[in-house]
Amino acid sequence: MDRLESIVSIVNTENPDILVVNEANGFEEDNNKILNQFAIETGFPFYHMELCGDGDSYHAAVFSKYPLKKIDTVHPLTRAGILAVIDTEFGELAVFGTHLSPESEEWRLKEAALIIKSLQQYPNRIVVGDLNSLSPQDNYPESLIEHFHPGQIRKFTVDGKVRFDVIKTFLNSGLNDPAVLSGRQADITAPTALNRHSEHSNMRLDYILLSDSLVKNDVIYRVIKNELTEHASDHFPVIVEIS
Repeated sequence: MDRLESIVSIVNTENPDILVVNEANGFEEDNNKILNQFAIETGFPFYHMELCGDGDSYHAAVFSKYPLKKIDTVHPLTRAGILAVIDTEFGELAVFGTHLSPESEEWRLKEAALIIKSLQQYPNRIVVGDLNSLSPQDNYPESLIEHFHPGQIRKFTVDGKVRFDVIKTFLNSGLNDPAVLSGRQADITAPTALNRHSEHSNMRLDYILLSDSLVKNDVIYRVIKNELTEHASDHFPVIVEIS
């Protein structure tokens, strides 16, 4: 089974109502052939993909069982970002799928500000994706930085200190981390067996952040770890159930 087949199998097993895919590399080729086929095989009648800028291939796609009421894009982001407004039984949901810059916290802070601004008019807000950022709520040891290599130092620190500003900024905007609410913040999202990349050494980099209005409901948070997810991607998929 190749990676795409594995991803389709995982999605069909979990059967989400709304799905965000980051690094939809190649989905746009041959007039969106893979994008369209993926939607058919996973049973999503509504979907949209935003291409990454500068000729890069880190596209973002959103798939939904509900009609997409509105699609907006936000620029400039280092990689793709897509805002989908969807009518559901919870009312209108504004879902922002993104993949923040891998370069530095300063770049990601600028991107976070743009995302927060784009969502401010919506009471029910969700931010989904690889935020390439560490959370102050994850209880990383103070010695963490001692094991960083130059790439991690550039990516996660400044002046010899680990930075948590991006996640703090999202939290201060009225978003909540269901991993923390569920006591699951120790569940790392990278790396998988597919790619033991040293910059992703046992970290939680992928998030689904929910507005105050949504966490008033029952919320279940899970990181899906099994044989398929170990080899389908270099990050584990994250799921939130709201009921």
